[in-house]
Amino acid sequence: MNGQLESGNFCLLPKSSMVHVKVKEDARIVSCIFSQNIKMCSLFSLQQLQNFLPASYSYEFGCLQMNPLMNRFLCLLVDCLDQGLGCSHFHQLKRDELFLYLRAFYTKEELACFFYPILGGDMNFKDFVLANYKQVKDVKDFAEKAHLSLSTFNRRFRENFNASAHQWLVSKKVESVRRDILMSNLTFSEIADKYNFSSPNYLATFCHQHCGMSPNEMRVQGRQSSGEQDV
Repeated sequence: MNGQLESGNFCLLPKSSMVHVKVKEDARIVSCIFSQNIKMCSLFSLQQLQNFLPASYSYEFGCLQMNPLMNRFLCLLVDCLDQGLGCSHFHQLKRDELFLYLRAFYTKEELACFFYPILGGDMNFKDFVLANYKQVKDVKDFAEKAHLSLSTFNRRFRENFNASAHQWLVSKKVESVRRDILMSNLTFSEIADKYNFSSPNYLATFCHQHCGMSPNEMRVQGRQSSGEQDV
């Protein structure tokens, strides 16, 4: 999914997402990391937004534009951080303030669409999956780590992620392999070892099957598109 983030806009990157960013000009990015059980104010939690999703909503990556008051808040925040005000209490206060502004300046429907990827379902189960999927070998290993039967794990996974656990794990492996081919200097043998392929040939088969190209073709194409030249 491709998108462009303009100055003055902000976007949501879920915990499980892998992002490849190309910066077109000098920029400063401020990030806010938060848990999914956060309250937008004392009476309204983030999870309540799922009640305001449009019927048959289909998610597309998108951004929200900061209004003038949020922009002033951000400028002051950056000034404070530049002056070394970075204690955990300050960060918590500013995070809470940010969510108050979101609650005040945007409609519940706008916020529901914006936060759609992290709404609904069993949040404890989702957090467990997102925190542990890189450490498991396969679905059976995942179910054992969750202390669930394989059938129960698969059922809960589909309920929460709208995909089979096997399909989802393969898609995450494809993302990780593609990222290392395109964005690292690891050799193909090192990448094969990292992702438990028995040899670079099996890595090549995996790439052909899921990406339609060999690892070398992917790396060459990636460098050409980013303007890199071999020396």
